Amino acid sequence: MFGVKKIILTAIVFALWGGLIFVLAKNHYCSSEQNKIAKLTKNCKENYDQAQCYLAILNKYDSNYTKFNYGVSLFKAKKYSESIDEFNKIISKPHDENTKYHLCKFDNSAIVDASKQNVTKAQYQIDEIEAKKISTICRNSACYDKYLSKSPKNNQLKLLYGISLMEEDNIDKATKVINEYMTNEIFQDKKLSAQKLLAQKHTQHRDNNIKKSLGAKSDYMDKYQNYSLIKEADNIKVYVEKSPKRNLALDAFKTWDIALGDSVNFSFIEEEKEADITLNFEDKKLEDTFSDSDGSASTKLSGIYTDTKTSKQYHNKAQIEINYRNPKTRKQYSDKELRASMLHEIAHALGVTHHSTNKGDILYPKTYSKTNKNYAFSLSKRDINTVKKMYEN
Repeated sequence: MFGVKKIILTAIVFALWGGLIFVLAKNHYCSSEQNKIAKLTKNCKENYDQAQCYLAILNKYDSNYTKFNYGVSLFKAKKYSESIDEFNKIISKPHDENTKYHLCKFDNSAIVDASKQNVTKAQYQIDEIEAKKISTICRNSACYDKYLSKSPKNNQLKLLYGISLMEEDNIDKATKVINEYMTNEIFQDKKLSAQKLLAQKHTQHRDNNIKKSLGAKSDYMDKYQNYSLIKEADNIKVYVEKSPKRNLALDAFKTWDIALGDSVNFSFIEEEKEADITLNFEDKKLEDTFSDSDGSASTKLSGIYTDTKTSKQYHNKAQIEINYRNPKTRKQYSDKELRASMLHEIAHALGVTHHSTNKGDILYPKTYSKTNKNYAFSLSKRDINTVKKMYEN
């Protein structure tokens, strides 16, 4: 019995010694191989053609450390696509089970993380080169939009598209595009530059609108040779359909009422058939046969009006229809957009039969414009002066 125990104890001791020797041998092997690769890699950094030097090492040793340095050298040589391929080898297979070096110190997660960062930087450079090339071709936002549809992930191209929209004064869309760019931008300094550019353009756009408003003629009466008025202007009876947006409509009428002073006065009634102006809400495509001076007809509108003529100069029973949603996209209009549409249509119901050519006026034909969304949301002095003069005359 004692002999059997002795044999078992001896076997355990030998096994422990064997394991210890294996670990020491493995560590010594890794250490010696690491040192060898590190020395060769260091020598490559002093070589004129670093890429070829690293490639020679990789022909003998499968080391992520060397692969990483090879990828960096390709990046420095502006061979961005090739550097991405090399970094992706590390990212996709960081610890190759078939290579005897995968447990060595240099093949760790830090190299994988650094490789991912370099892939991002290299892709940025590729996008920037493509964007610069396209910038020599494009002269408008439509051109950039076409190329962006082919390369939707090119964030640098998206920035150029946003800038071109700014130059065309399409501020709403430019803001959306540049905000998308800033969300995806990896460099903080470039993100801040885009943010500053956008803020400057918003300020410039606001200042331009103010200058246009101040420099413009005080009204646009010259367009109204044959305007049509509501005869009982001192007490125009208004009916507004009961709706969640009714208070918004009442506010629009009160805004005009206050602005026009004694020229026009509104009173609100509950009986639709007795009203001079009615306002109803719709949830469908509104079409109108009304044509502007340039012959354009209004379709897919947020609002329309019709009236019944009592004579060449007067009308009554003006009817306004306001759409809750964009008839094309089915997206619901915001309160700000609905109120602007109401102010616009109330002016028509009061007898303004044509539109202003000034973007700062509520009577600018925003519903006819497919590209420009930079229109007024409140009454201008020109709007007020025009309606006042119509009724004073």
